Amino acid sequence: MNYWWINADPEREEKDGGPRSWTTSVAVGQVEQWNAERYDQDDEREGLRPNFDAIKKDDLILGYNINTEKKIVAKGIVTNGQHRVNGRRVIDIKKTEDAVHPVSLHDLIDIPELCKFTKSRALLGTIKALHPTQYKMLVEMMDKEE
Repeated sequence: MNYWWINADPEREEKDGGPRSWTTSVAVGQVEQWNAERYDQDDEREGLRPNFDAIKKDDLILGYNINTEKKIVAKGIVTNGQHRVNGRRVIDIKKTEDAVHPVSLHDLIDIPELCKFTKSRALLGTIKALHPTQYKMLVEMMDKEE
């Protein structure tokens, strides 16, 4: 099993019909198809293809809303690894729950294992691999009651 940080971009995603926001566009229990087609042109610059190609069924994901929100707001699971739908490479992700406590980048600044995500270049691209320890730490932060 692998662990992934997957961004949703309300400004960019609206143009291609993909999810616009982990909080407002994807309901708990809903399965969304994420396509690689629009990423293929950016593969070299953003290193997206290796991560997209590595995602498998039952991998766990954390959903991050970029732009104004800049928070990890959801958890999910890959229900179908890379496959083709109407000639497009897609993966299916089911949103399993919303974060009790969304985690902002500011929350990560003082945590050595997670501070790399606070650097602007670290979040370029849509799919980032997480080490199991990083995933566990983030989930604990998301589940923490105030």
